[in-house]
Amino acid sequence: MPPAEQLDTLQATCRQFARLIDFALLFDTVKMCTPALQNDFSFYRRAMSRESDGQFAIPLELANTISLFLACPTPMLSALITATTNFVASNSDLPVANTTDTLATVVQVCRFMVEKEENWERLSDQNFSFTMRVMVGAIILYDHIDGTGAFCKDSPIDIRSVVELIKTQSRNEEAESLLSALRYTTKHLSDGSTPKSVRALFP
Repeated sequence: MPPAEQLDTLQATCRQFARLIDFALLFDTVKMCTPALQNDFSFYRRAMSRESDGQFAIPLELANTISLFLACPTPMLSALITATTNFVASNSDLPVANTTDTLATVVQVCRFMVEKEENWERLSDQNFSFTMRVMVGAIILYDHIDGTGAFCKDSPIDIRSVVELIKTQSRNEEAESLLSALRYTTKHLSDGSTPKSVRALFP
């Protein structure tokens, strides 16, 4: 079944997947705007180590896991990327194209929703931002799974149109956050196969 038909048939599942992507990007945006978080957690660990009864302490293994999680600039998106790539790797009997085609279709649907004035006029500001984040998140996942990535000339994703949309339709801080996500969390942007004109979109 073509990806577009799958998304239409499994709308509830697709919606939950979109919410997962949206949460990951929102979480990481808040985390990046809270640079003191790691230091605060380190202070908490030191304070708890001096507590005699340890009433509010957490197990050492969990504390180490949290520290490693917070050390990553985009921990939630990284976790989502890892889960998706592990899924593809552990299901080698399924063509990779099943996953990449579906992600590319998600990008195209989101782009259609926010590109056409008659469509985005019906969206609330909240839903518009949601759609933009899902579009960017799906591109990032696609770029990590596809062998040649989302930025090459043969990619089914029109990166130029996406970047133009982000720059013209999003608020300044939101646009900066989305463009930074594409620039710093993708895998293939700096590849030799990426056209210079595409790399120039990310100064």
